[in-house]
Amino acid sequence: MDKDTLRDIYAAQSARASTYQRNAAYVKGKNPTIIANATGDDPDNRLPIPLGKVAVDNMVGYMMPPNEPDIYYQLTEATDDWNAKGDEYNAQIKAWREYNDDQLVIAETVNEAMAHGVAYEVWWTAASDEPGFPVRPEWVMVPASQIYIKWSNALKPVKEYAVRFYQDGKTEYAIVYLPGYAEGWAKESGKEWARYEENDLVYPFQVVPVLEAKINRDGLPVFDAEKQIIDQLDKVMSKSLNEVDRYNAMIALFPFIVTPEIAQTLKDAGYFHGMDIYDADKWPKYLEKNLSGAVEFYKWMAEQLERLFHKCSRIIDFTDPTFGGSDDSGVSKAMKLLCMEMVAAKAEIYLRRWLVERKELMDACIDAGTSGIDTTVYKTEIKWSRNVPVSAKEQLEIASMMMGLQMTKESILKILPKAILPDWERELEDQERLPAPSVPAIPVDGEE
Repeated sequence: MDKDTLRDIYAAQSARASTYQRNAAYVKGKNPTIIANATGDDPDNRLPIPLGKVAVDNMVGYMMPPNEPDIYYQLTEATDDWNAKGDEYNAQIKAWREYNDDQLVIAETVNEAMAHGVAYEVWWTAASDEPGFPVRPEWVMVPASQIYIKWSNALKPVKEYAVRFYQDGKTEYAIVYLPGYAEGWAKESGKEWARYEENDLVYPFQVVPVLEAKINRDGLPVFDAEKQIIDQLDKVMSKSLNEVDRYNAMIALFPFIVTPEIAQTLKDAGYFHGMDIYDADKWPKYLEKNLSGAVEFYKWMAEQLERLFHKCSRIIDFTDPTFGGSDDSGVSKAMKLLCMEMVAAKAEIYLRRWLVERKELMDACIDAGTSGIDTTVYKTEIKWSRNVPVSAKEQLEIASMMMGLQMTKESILKILPKAILPDWERELEDQERLPAPSVPAIPVDGEE
């Protein structure tokens, strides 16, 4: 890495950081389109509706099982009597995961990916006094605004290096992650980037130890296409409140700011006929505006926009009283959940890649020691279920309906409650191993 390249990367990353802050504002319920446009008058009733946060929370709550996905590492040639989670390899990784608070890291990473389209994990190592393991891996989720990854131009791109930018006081820092080691850089205000060797790192990873967790190919947040709907809803709500409050404030203040001379001028112009110019306490009734129709219109408009948001985003409004009501059958709920499942399944495909990539980094730490564990005979297994907001009986109805739609076995088995099917992946493997049924020939009388 050189200072000129780092300067160009830093400039490009600044634009990404701006996008990151904008998406973060939506998720925090502070629509930047509304908040940035101050009215300049009181009362200021800018009212953002946190639909971005609703989209993230609902999707994470639906697609993430309690706590986290069930992750373990199975022998490539596992036998039925092998304990998948109790051998030395899995025990060691479990200890490392607990040390790194991995349950919290996974939850934060998935939530970050939903909000920004992509999240990043940075890995490094620390010395360990555990026999057979001289180093242990450490990892944490970092904001997407801090990470830049340089990909190769191959048809199947690979990571050449990654850079993490962060600030401490007035000093900007950069750590360039490469296979095997990392370089530290620093930049004082008004100066060029220079090497900062105190942040140099050495590790046994033969790949760039920065993992990318995406939910779609473009790395866009789950609500990105619906931002215009969110903006329009917030404008309707803010405009309605501001108009009503300002008009009422004008009526209340009118008697105190209008002098008798102004009142006489207004009367001569055709206002307040048959009314004394000093009879100020009766003026408001001549100014009063019938807002009942406007209130109904704004209410209708807000409801339509919110319904349009859920329709376009495919994210169900779980607060809708028509969802999950007593008269709603399992088939009806399945149809409502079907599009949401497609969004969740697509995100899961990408997130699985991130969780599978972790194994190479963990294996590098094991191989650097003398434990004697053969890391090549294990494969990553991830059991990812759903939090379907229905009863077990209705889950069976949903599975039956999905079977009628000829959906994949994986999607159908994943929906079933754990009380009925504790391990849907093992069930799927068993079904695939079953031989195809043989159909005996039907005897036919006569020569034919």
